Amino acid sequence: MDDKPEASLADVIADVRELMQQLDAVPWPDMDLRFYMHGYDELRLALERLLEAVSLEYPDA
Repeated sequence: MDDKPEASLADVIADVRELMQQLDAVPWPDMDLRFYMHGYDELRLALERLLEAVSLEYPDA
C-alpha cells in the first residue's frame, strides 16, 4: 500500500504541463516509434493522475 500523500490538483496539473513541454521539446528526427509508444504510456499515466486528482478535489463530479 502506498503511504505517500496524494498530490494536489495544482501539482498534478503542473506535472502534466511539464510532461507536455518535455514531449514537445523532442527533436523531429527523434520522434520514432519508440517515442510515440513511450509518449502514449506517459500521457496515459498522467491522465490517470489528473483524473484521480480531480475526483479527490471534486468528489461529486
